[in-house]
Amino acid sequence: MHPIWKAVAIALQVTPRPELNVRSIPVIIWGPPGVGKTERVRSIARHLGLPMAEIHPSHYDPTEIHGLPAVVNGQSMKIPPDWAVGLIIQMARKAGIPVPDPDYVDPKKLRGALEQLPKDRILGVVFADEFSGAPPATQNALLDFLYSRRVARLVLPVSVVAAANPAGQGAGVFELEPASANRFVHVQWEGDLQEFVRGMSYGFDTNLRNIPILPEDWYTGVVPARATVAAFVLRKPALHVAFPKEYSGQGRAWPSERSWDNAAILMAAARAVGADPETEALLIGGCVGAEAAQEFLTWMKKLDLPNPEELLARPETFHAPQRGDILLSILSSVYQAVSRKPTQERYDAAWAILDQAAKQAKDTAMMTAKELIRLGERHAFRIPETIYIFEDFVKLVRRVN
Repeated sequence: MHPIWKAVAIALQVTPRPELNVRSIPVIIWGPPGVGKTERVRSIARHLGLPMAEIHPSHYDPTEIHGLPAVVNGQSMKIPPDWAVGLIIQMARKAGIPVPDPDYVDPKKLRGALEQLPKDRILGVVFADEFSGAPPATQNALLDFLYSRRVARLVLPVSVVAAANPAGQGAGVFELEPASANRFVHVQWEGDLQEFVRGMSYGFDTNLRNIPILPEDWYTGVVPARATVAAFVLRKPALHVAFPKEYSGQGRAWPSERSWDNAAILMAAARAVGADPETEALLIGGCVGAEAAQEFLTWMKKLDLPNPEELLARPETFHAPQRGDILLSILSSVYQAVSRKPTQERYDAAWAILDQAAKQAKDTAMMTAKELIRLGERHAFRIPETIYIFEDFVKLVRRVN
């Protein structure tokens, strides 16, 4: 499977986790007409068992995106568009919830069906084709749906994927507005000769075998990924927010606080499935741009961090480095290792490492300590009695929780 489509499949499965402020991240696939963008997204959705609704934003007036006002049972309310109704019915029926075909659309009945669906899974896909053909006013009207998945006061448990033609490669193409562009993870697909030949010879579905499947606990890597990104931005403040000066660049991936957070979320998802370095780089670059991503990945390689498993086995060998970005990265990797294989012994070792780190930089150590406390509460682990430096902090975090 091509790394680009692995990246799309991974991003498509990211499930919102409100307790971690993790949201689904919309994907936009750039490329000329006729290279199979739409069909590949259909195939990925089919392989994942997700019903898909296809919309063309350029066909909608901005006022129609979130539904139209109507009177139902004597009450004035917004009626969701047909594509949303059809998708809700498909998702409900797939989950075994009986939903009849309505002669009219009653949002209360649709909300009732949605409330019976699982809250911690992606259950469908909305595919916005020819997204760059939508005028700026329509793009702005879609902003809320891109992140909240809300339409006519209904929140849909779906991922959003868009396809777009670059300027000069389609009729009536508009540049993306910066506010829209910065919400997407951007990937570029120009077609691939080997994939085309293989698809023509043996069927195009063969190109989409071995789709990576996110494990249920994929989100445990989000906190350390965010810590790693924070350490990098602390080291490279010029890349914290780098709004492009050229208008054409504003419609693609560029570094912002939002896009760096998206990069951290997708990095955690990629590592949870053991994605190859190229796929991980595509996801990070799709959020913050290729140049920022290259600097970030180079920085990570040069850190030369110790193996967290070796530190957990012999925590007494840990010596806190002087550089704050390196210390934060080490602590986040230790936390991630414990969260993947949680035992009381490993939990104790992590606290011993934090104890040493706090003597060098207590504020940095506290960032990891807060997450370690939460991890211990989930698994009923006790905090070692020998850890005194965090005693007041532990009491505070538990009181807040």
